[in-house]
Amino acid sequence: MKALLGLIMFLSLSTIMFGHAAESIEMSFDSTGTILFINITHPVKTPNNHYISSIIVDVNGKERIKQTFPAQIDNAQQVAIYKLFDLKKDDKISVTTQCNIMGRKKETLIYSFE
Repeated sequence: MKALLGLIMFLSLSTIMFGHAAESIEMSFDSTGTILFINITHPVKTPNNHYISSIIVDVNGKERIKQTFPAQIDNAQQVAIYKLFDLKKDDKISVTTQCNIMGRKKETLIYSFE
């Protein structure tokens, strides 16, 4: 019984140890200010089993986009491209990412196009 409990604890800790939030989120806009490019650095060994599972884009605290993923595009990153309408100068754009195992990261930028 103690061995089984020890194994369960070890496996639980292993999952926690190997799951992690994204290292970084880079956001940029095209020259028109309507296309948002997101590059999420999330190095993993197996992108089909450990990956960025969702991206949420908020504008001024309101959810505008939510996308889920069944895997990561490669073992280093996840990328996304979205068209955002009706943005105004100084809008606050936040991107939140979720790792399918464990970890969340959020970055914010202020929209600077006129």
